[in-house]
Amino acid sequence: MEEEKFVKKIFRFTIPHGWILACLMPVLGYVMFETTTGNLMSIRFDRALLNLVFYYLIYTFVFLVINRYRAAVIGTTAVLYLIAAVDYYVVQFKGSPLLLPQDLTAWKTAAAVLSGYQITPSRSVVLGAVMMV
Repeated sequence: MEEEKFVKKIFRFTIPHGWILACLMPVLGYVMFETTTGNLMSIRFDRALLNLVFYYLIYTFVFLVINRYRAAVIGTTAVLYLIAAVDYYVVQFKGSPLLLPQDLTAWKTAAAVLSGYQITPSRSVVLGAVMMV
């Protein structure tokens, strides 16, 4: 009986899914962001690697500040999705990407102009939302 416990203890195999998920979340966040904006297949490999380094830094920084893995991942991924969706629609409406200084200061004007349009979710925005969940 005691020998059985010893054998079970030695040969018990666990997959460290927490670490695997922690390593994959920046990659999944990047794929979600670029899928939402519709740019996933048009980015060169070297730029994608540079972007991935940036995403790893973002996720790591948020984790270090919050010190809660789940909250950091959920919060970072949600904020990245919102930025990607807003960026997608800004590009659709005015043809240039988001996060120019003028965009941040003119958000009230943008909201007023946006009220005159009917926004329908595009395939890429919906796919990004599904990936986020």
